[in-house]
Amino acid sequence: MRSEIFRDLPSGRMALVASASRADAARRAAAAPLAAAVPRRPSIAAWSAAAAAAGAGAAAAAATPAASIAALRCPHPSRRFPVAAAATAPGNDPQQQKPAAVDPLKYDHLLVALIDSNPYLDPNSHAALAAAADLASAHRSRKISVLLIDEPGKSSESSPGADASLRLKSVTWHIKERGCETPFDFLERGVGEKGAASALVGDVADEVGSDLLVLSSAGVHSKHLDANLLAEFVSCPILILP
Repeated sequence: MRSEIFRDLPSGRMALVASASRADAARRAAAAPLAAAVPRRPSIAAWSAAAAAAGAGAAAAAATPAASIAALRCPHPSRRFPVAAAATAPGNDPQQQKPAAVDPLKYDHLLVALIDSNPYLDPNSHAALAAAADLASAHRSRKISVLLIDEPGKSSESSPGADASLRLKSVTWHIKERGCETPFDFLERGVGEKGAASALVGDVADEVGSDLLVLSSAGVHSKHLDANLLAEFVSCPILILP
């Protein structure tokens, strides 16, 4: 059939058809290795065989004990999760680790500042002395210094020696009444104007080398002591009692 069609064609066209046939044959020959290298789509029979094999594997896994499956999946659990294993080690448990040692607070020399013109001292001064005595006993302090400042314009000039003696007895009684055996000294100073007491307290704190200042808030409320100036002049911690 094809030969009869070629006989009917003119000689020029027959040569052209023959050349095209040879070129087509050459392209097919060159594409043959590439077609062999490209994987063909699996047939329906191949898909069915693969599904059957997967079903058999799942059934075998269901029949296998859980321990065996775990061993097959992870033959070396400690190597698979090294961070978790190290975190749960007995020596690395945060609950078993001891906290770092912290040095406890210790006050060796307490300074009590009182602004009081009453020879027997007022209740605010009593509270400050009691707190200082308790702190000294708890911290086993070496010394307590009691600074008594007369309120400006209220100092007694009639018998200053008698007032000083009564104040010293009052201070001694209130400290001993708390069961404190810490030695103490008594300092009495006067100021001429309001506001100067803050600088005086800072000077005395540096003079005696105190590491804690105890005072009542009554002196701050009465404007005889300025909290801002105390923070500026006093170099040790300050305890202000209500």
